Amino acid sequence: MAKNLDWELVSSEYMFRDDWFTARRDVCRRPDGKIISPYYVLEYPDWATALALTVEGKVLLVRQYRHPIGRSVLEIPGGCVDATDAGPDAAIRRELL
Repeated sequence: MAKNLDWELVSSEYMFRDDWFTARRDVCRRPDGKIISPYYVLEYPDWATALALTVEGKVLLVRQYRHPIGRSVLEIPGGCVDATDAGPDAAIRRELL
């Protein structure tokens, strides 16, 4: 029989809300009874990512500036699912363009 590893959420408080992410502070109880406080959770909008391959089997990468590290990096195409997108499929088609 599988051991239960799930944590119980005791309480949760939102600390910050914005369009790009929210931050909350949780108090959790592990199966062994130990309380974990605080446990910080960052929530982000829905996101779509694709591993795009060419007919030759090469991986398509995009160069994207990432401010937290202060430089541009290569990564697979992806981005937020916008309110104007019909869904994740539409969002990734937009990102692939």
